Amino acid sequence: MREGHRSRTRRAAGLTLAALAAAAPMGLADLAPGEPWALAVGLLGGLATLVALRARGNALGPRHVLDAALPLAGLAFLVLACFDPLALPDRVRWVTHPLAGAAGAVAVWGLHHLPGVTRGAWAAGALAGLVAGGLAAWAGFGSVVLLAPATILLSAWWAIREVPDPVRPGDDPLDSYFPWASVPARRAWPGLPEALLRAPATLGYLAVGWSVFLAWGEQTRDGFGLDQRAVEPFLYEIPDLTRAPLEAALSLATAPFLNHDLVQFVYVTALLALFGLAVEVREGTGRAAAVFLASGLAGAIAAGVLLHALVAALPDVAFFEEAWRRTWSGGSAGAFGLMGALASRARASWPLLGFFVFWEANVGWFYLQSYTPAFHLTALAVGFWIGRRWTPPDA
Repeated sequence: MREGHRSRTRRAAGLTLAALAAAAPMGLADLAPGEPWALAVGLLGGLATLVALRARGNALGPRHVLDAALPLAGLAFLVLACFDPLALPDRVRWVTHPLAGAAGAVAVWGLHHLPGVTRGAWAAGALAGLVAGGLAAWAGFGSVVLLAPATILLSAWWAIREVPDPVRPGDDPLDSYFPWASVPARRAWPGLPEALLRAPATLGYLAVGWSVFLAWGEQTRDGFGLDQRAVEPFLYEIPDLTRAPLEAALSLATAPFLNHDLVQFVYVTALLALFGLAVEVREGTGRAAAVFLASGLAGAIAAGVLLHALVAALPDVAFFEEAWRRTWSGGSAGAFGLMGALASRARASWPLLGFFVFWEANVGWFYLQSYTPAFHLTALAVGFWIGRRWTPPDA
């Protein structure tokens, strides 16, 4: 690599590292009640990760660490971007802040180990962080203290995306934890236009789902959502499994296309864009559609059978009674099935599966507070099981 390019890369790393120290004090003034505790949990998680990284010696280098931290932070900031538009409750910060704090701490470790960071770069990065943080606060994107790790991660990754890792320049120790890490070059990820052309099932579902949602949607006191009276015959009710099996069969075919409110459909859209699109492009439309439908169906039936048993054994528990009375719909279970299939294509699947379960547990506890995880986790397991039984696409 030319020395000039190496020097510019190091300066860019210094700029992004210094942004944290500059932007964080600005953000502290905007923290909501309880928010410092959520961020502290993330920072402690990041420190624990740093201890583990140091214990591994040269197992991971800074480039590898940043590659792993970027998707975690991206997921946290995707939720953050939707925080105000979707009027998410404050307790959701216990999901976003720990992820952002941990990813930011890990990113600082990675950047710190890039040689050549100068004091001048730190000073320039501090100024850049103040400007970026001020603009973010003015634009209303929430707490600046969360924008600082995002600036660090994105800028650093962009600066070193083509630079070999100085610790392990030849191989990437993270390959075994990511799906399709060893696919042939001819099956490499295409450009976005080609990827969209190769994902008709994902795009078709979103087109149909959004058309139905907008056609039968209405403004309610809780936000924009489906007119439940208009679509009630097509929504899944768990008692129908034994009370009206034919109606249950019909609703199981239609409910995945009926997302009940805006928050749910934005969430489903994000999951399909992040994971469903990748599965369809890599594995083919038939496989992706089969996983989406089969895992969603299995999740709905398994959750329904389990709830029948729970209601019979614990008839006075309000949590189960509410799940028994309400309707169920949406594509989130099928999306979790695709996430399971994606995890199955990694040689070592446990980190991805563990993260998906951790994510669902946090979303269920801090936001959903309902029986929904029974659908999602069952679908995740079914999608993983199906994916493990596929032959490689090129076999």
